[in-house]
Amino acid sequence: YLTGSYNNIEVLSQLQNLKKLILVGMFNGLTSKGIPPIDFLSSMKSLEKLDISSNEYIFYIRPVTVLPHLKSLDIAGCVNIRDLVTIGDLKSLKKLDIRGITGPGELPKEEQEAIASLPQLKTLIASKPFDIQTNIKHFKIK
Repeated sequence: YLTGSYNNIEVLSQLQNLKKLILVGMFNGLTSKGIPPIDFLSSMKSLEKLDISSNEYIFYIRPVTVLPHLKSLDIAGCVNIRDLVTIGDLKSLKKLDIRGITGPGELPKEEQEAIASLPQLKTLIASKPFDIQTNIKHFKIK
């Protein structure tokens, strides 16, 4: 478990064998000049579980989509994340929590298709139902 300011977080990129990282709400309350990139996550190739939920200053997840062993991703409450199409690159992902990131409208069809194409995905937790058919075993709407 990590507490502290964003200035300390980039040190984590040196932890190449880290398997689990929880950064819930870690980036909130920063000024617009201090909006943190999450680029440092792309070097953490051993990560299997990542929880960056409740971070209003995360706008993209592309650095996460290059993590080959990622099995669980929680981005619930990251209300400003846009363009989830790249999530389709996470071929090892088994659990995904996207509650609260779709905003008032439905998740765009391209993003639904990217999520539905994940070959290992067993559990999806979302705020709204999908319009497309999926093979996901556990689809929870919360």
